[in-house]
Amino acid sequence: MTVHRIVVRRYGPAALHTLPLIRRAALDATRDVVGGDKMLILSVGARSLVAGPLRLAAELTTRPSARQRAHIVGAADQITAALLAMALHELGVPAVSLTWEQTGLTPRSVIEGARSGQLNCDRLRAAIEQHPAVVLASACAATGDGDVWALDDAVVELAAIALSRALDARYAVTDTSTYMPNQDRLERTPS
Repeated sequence: MTVHRIVVRRYGPAALHTLPLIRRAALDATRDVVGGDKMLILSVGARSLVAGPLRLAAELTTRPSARQRAHIVGAADQITAALLAMALHELGVPAVSLTWEQTGLTPRSVIEGARSGQLNCDRLRAAIEQHPAVVLASACAATGDGDVWALDDAVVELAAIALSRALDARYAVTDTSTYMPNQDRLERTPS
């Protein structure tokens, strides 16, 4: 069995809000995969993808429930993850997009796993073994009791770090405010 290094990257909505940016992110991941790495990409969807549904929700009610709004925001995240996986396929990299639920992760399990150092990533690890690139839709997830959370940037960052540790992976921090290919950053640049 060949041992591959796993690289975790996180892209924010500013980095993936147009098709050219999605293609650039896919090209970056392709370079890593061609170099022999496996990729776990946490993608946060651009809200512009669900601007129409968010407008409809505002027309329906002045106080949309947080749960229903999280479902709409989660749709943007899943769309972005799917588009990024498709862009990777176009470049010849077998990729799969997954939701947190498909990996068995919840916001609570990630937060507790980050604190304890014990995070169960068996399903995610299996997906990474099968595919050179796994794109995790990371802005929305279900809690242990089936409720839905829209994850803020701090929780997604924590998830990326916790998953990197649990998978013994390298965390390549990508500037999520302005995407510049091949620029891993350990600190954020001001927006």
